[in-house]
Amino acid sequence: MLAGLADNERFCYFLITFVTQNSIQNDQFPANIWVAFLFSLSVILYLILFAGVFVDTVLDMTRERIIDFIIS
Repeated sequence: MLAGLADNERFCYFLITFVTQNSIQNDQFPANIWVAFLFSLSVILYLILFAGVFVDTVLDMTRERIIDFIIS
């Protein structure tokens, strides 16, 4: 069933399955706690990705300005 999915899709499927089965069947944590946790995790991962792209862009712009300064 999961053979055609990419790694990140398989991981998301695992998280959804884990949250629904564990929170409903075992009553470990309420479902809203899991939703808040997964949302926080996704926001953190998005910010890490955004920060990486931002830093890479700033470094590229700085490198271009240094090269333009040396050439001129």
